[in-house]
Amino acid sequence: SGSFSNVAGGIFNTACGNYANVAGGYLNKACSSCSAILGGTNNTILSAHTKSFIIGSNLTSSLSNTTFVNNLSAQGSIHAGDGFTGDIAGCTSITVTNGIITAAS
Repeated sequence: SGSFSNVAGGIFNTACGNYANVAGGYLNKACSSCSAILGGTNNTILSAHTKSFIIGSNLTSSLSNTTFVNNLSAQGSIHAGDGFTGDIAGCTSITVTNGIITAAS
């Protein structure tokens, strides 16, 4: 395992990156520095993807400095610093003001 890394429960989990953390779950591998997996099953953060995080299951990192999730529910605002990219189910239009989705219909 990596230097100063931590596996806090679960089974068959590995924190092989330096300062990496796996907080439970099953078959998770955090192999990049300063990365973390918060439970779930069968997740991998690849060594090239530093400072990345996974919340969910069956996910593999594809970028550094990114959080990967299966689904996301926010009761407040979601801020997108460089703008929003993606789909909102059932919407035909969205309004983004200063990087924040302010309306969807």
